[in-house]
Amino acid sequence: MSKLSKEYQNYIVSSNTLKMGTVLERINKFLFVESIYDKIDKDTNTKLNNLIKQCKHYLGKGYVNKAVYDFDEIFDILQGIAPENCTFGYHEYNGTNLGFWKLD
Repeated sequence: MSKLSKEYQNYIVSSNTLKMGTVLERINKFLFVESIYDKIDKDTNTKLNNLIKQCKHYLGKGYVNKAVYDFDEIFDILQGIAPENCTFGYHEYNGTNLGFWKLD
């Protein structure tokens, strides 16, 4: 799995919300606006795109428990492409900021 460049260290993908649907939309927007799909390998691209579609589908149908599994898998993939010496997740001091954080 290819890693993102250092330009994404301490990069906020979503802020000021913990609502799964909103966070998912912001992740999707980040992936398109920043052309992340062009920066990762084809298999990861396909898997991430399919998980986002499936998660949206489950949320739309009210199947929150099923959506959570896909949401977690999306986080795992984003962790896998995080820049070197970074992690993907919620910021330790502001739990509504989601992004890539440089490890100390």
